[in-house]
Amino acid sequence: MLRVSSGAGTRGGETVLEVVRDVTLMLFRRLRPASSGPSSSPSSLLTGPPAAGPAVGPHHLRESVRGLLEQVRRDPSNPKAWIALCRELKLREVVAIDGRLVDRRACALEAVSLEGSSSEAWDLLGLSLRGNEQTEVAGRVVDQRICTLEALRLDPDNALAWSHLGCPLKHGETIEIDGRRLDHRACELEALQRDPHLARAWACLGAAILSGEEVQIGPRRFDRKACALESLRLDPELATPWSNLAALLRPDEKVTIAGRPMDKRSCYLEALRLEPSWGSPWANLGASLGPGEQVRVAGRSMDNRACELMALRVDPTFAGAWRNLGAMLRPGERIEVEGRTMDKRACTLEAIRLDPTDAGTWTNLGHVISPEERVQISGRWFDRRACELEALRLDPRFSTAWANLSGFIEVGETIQVAGRTMDRRTCALEALRLDPRMVPAWNNLATTLGPMETIEVGGRWYGRGTCFEEALRLNPSNAFARRNLRSVHS
Repeated sequence: MLRVSSGAGTRGGETVLEVVRDVTLMLFRRLRPASSGPSSSPSSLLTGPPAAGPAVGPHHLRESVRGLLEQVRRDPSNPKAWIALCRELKLREVVAIDGRLVDRRACALEAVSLEGSSSEAWDLLGLSLRGNEQTEVAGRVVDQRICTLEALRLDPDNALAWSHLGCPLKHGETIEIDGRRLDHRACELEALQRDPHLARAWACLGAAILSGEEVQIGPRRFDRKACALESLRLDPELATPWSNLAALLRPDEKVTIAGRPMDKRSCYLEALRLEPSWGSPWANLGASLGPGEQVRVAGRSMDNRACELMALRVDPTFAGAWRNLGAMLRPGERIEVEGRTMDKRACTLEAIRLDPTDAGTWTNLGHVISPEERVQISGRWFDRRACELEALRLDPRFSTAWANLSGFIEVGETIQVAGRTMDRRTCALEALRLDPRMVPAWNNLATTLGPMETIEVGGRWYGRGTCFEEALRLNPSNAFARRNLRSVHS
């Protein structure tokens, strides 16, 4: 599927490889057999309880789970008991009931089989399925969307089902229901219209809106961070808003939640305390750590690479962890991941295979392939420049892609980007408009200026030398800026 070919490349200025921080809503994932790796067929039929994995013994059970297990054992034909147990179990948590290993999906299947008219049971079954996974109910093959739509057919006012209907939708994707086409944001607003105190819908709404956007709900306007904070105000024991909030905080920023000062890292740790088998906070915690930096998680010291490997151990199909790990590896370095030998490029290509809609992965691929190379993905050939253009198609506000693209354009050359004629300078200026701290954009902008030429950026005028000085102010160790600044002054 993925092949490398030599071909015409581009030369230019500085580019940057980023570990992109996610706000990822992979809410529920199925426990995989210990011997299995990533699924080679995303549409394969998966039914029933997990095939392997240790049962959680009675001495490990939380009190809340212990009580619900007793209810199920006393009355196994009560669908409400199975629903309550399903809601209480954590990701990949497995319990033993009369010799059977039972996880969230098994509980939901029991509830649906006992009461097929239960909107709540259908919604929970949909949550237990991810991506293209399917299961069988009374001879009928169903997937996540079918289950959620069935839940809404049975109860159009099921707020949780509205929220869960929106969560799998990618940016720009819509779904038709009752003659209306709804995107992720519209589904979450439908949920909040029915239950304004639904913490999960607030968390998902924050992920549905774009950076810098706000939505009006009642008398207040909410951006992404405000949605995460509102979710935590309503339910501080929900992992998703902790992970989302962490991704939105600056490294030096703190917020106070329930009297506790929380920074980026402590929010990720709180998400992992609540859901230790969720890949997203593991991957994003790793992305928040600098080289050589470590953090203690459940008594273990973890560096950035160990966090990414843990994310892939709990979920080998989590694209964000593959992307981050690829960005962390040195050129030529190889590492064993879930029985596979992977290098920088292989990790990045695996991330694209799993999620071709992530702009950060495309810009990373543009950085790791050489100027003379092209890679074939889904029948299309991509060189470095094409990778950045794909990233900008997916996210036109992605400053890193604009900065990298400016480095792949020769001085005096023009290209078309989403109907706009752009050159090296205008791409660098667009990157700086979106993020004035983008060091490669300052360097690339400097290379377009003549010895006496100046340009206005953010209300200030910059020449060739002052652009390099700004790059060094932001990153004193940037060798590209330091070397070129010396040549300006020589």
